[in-house]
Amino acid sequence: MNYALAYPFEVLLFRKWRKELLNGVKGKILEIGVGTGNNLKYYPKNCEITAIDVDKKAVEKAKKIFKKCHNYKIMEMDAQNLTFDDSTFDYVISPLVLCSIPNPSKALKEINRVLKRNGELRTMEHVKSQKKYLYNLQSRLNGINKKIFGCDLTRNTEEEIKKSGFKITYSENIGIDDMFRYIYAKKQGGN
Repeated sequence: MNYALAYPFEVLLFRKWRKELLNGVKGKILEIGVGTGNNLKYYPKNCEITAIDVDKKAVEKAKKIFKKCHNYKIMEMDAQNLTFDDSTFDYVISPLVLCSIPNPSKALKEINRVLKRNGELRTMEHVKSQKKYLYNLQSRLNGINKKIFGCDLTRNTEEEIKKSGFKITYSENIGIDDMFRYIYAKKQGGN
C-alpha cells in the first residue's frame, strides 16, 4: 500500500469513519491490516489490542509510533494464516483491508475461527457498487488502483463475509453513494 498517496483520503474521509467504526468496542481486539497505525488512537481505553499487518515496514513504523502504549501488541502476520488460538477475540476490526488480501475467503475463515462465539467482525470497505455507472467506473479504474494502492475496487465483500460463516448484523453506505460501507457481522450460531 502506498500510504503517502492515501494520505489525502485519510484526512478527508477515513478519520471520521475510523472513529465511528470503533465506537463501543471493548475487550480483546484483533485489528487486521494495522498499516502505520491510523486506527490505534481511536480505540477506547478499555481495549486490549493485537494489531497485525503483512507489511514489515509498516509494522515497524507503527511500533515506533505506539511504543509507549501498553495495551497494544503490533505484529507482522498474514490474515490468511493467523497463529492465534480459536475463540480468542471479542472483535476483529478490518478497516479497508479485505479489498487487498489475495484470498479474502481464507482470511475471513481465519477471522471466524479466532472470534469468540458472540464475537463481532467490523469492517469498513470500498465495495462493488450496485449502481451500473459506478461499477463501470470502478472497473475502469481497478487496474491502476491495484498498482497504486494494492486493492481491488470491485470485490463483493458483503457476499464474501456471508459465505465465510457470518451473519450480517449491520450494513450502511457511508460514502461515494454505495462504494464505501460499514459491514458488521457475527459468527453463525452466535447472538
